[in-house]
Amino acid sequence: MSKVLIKSAWGSDDPTKAAFPFLHANAFAAAGHEVQIFLLGEGVSLMRTCVAEAVVPVGWPPLAEALTQAIELRIPVHFSPSGCMRQHSSSRAPRKSSPKAPTCAFSMS
Repeated sequence: MSKVLIKSAWGSDDPTKAAFPFLHANAFAAAGHEVQIFLLGEGVSLMRTCVAEAVVPVGWPPLAEALTQAIELRIPVHFSPSGCMRQHSSSRAPRKSSPKAPTCAFSMS
């Protein structure tokens, strides 16, 4: 069996390409390969629950299903947690009515 690292920067603007790393990683893991996913750029936003639930690739199951399978297969997903959070300007504090910054949805624990 081989070791496979899948890298992606595709985000929700192209749902089909965004889902491919998870779909391919699941197939590799199911075939017995050691696989990991590395997300960068827009791809990090896929770790937000609301984004993962909204991404539906053409001809494939929703990303949320592929992500659930990746968790069940214990596929490591590497990304920067700071990429999941909205950046606030340091010159002004968020108002009380502002929505909280989204948190990362993925955990291997």
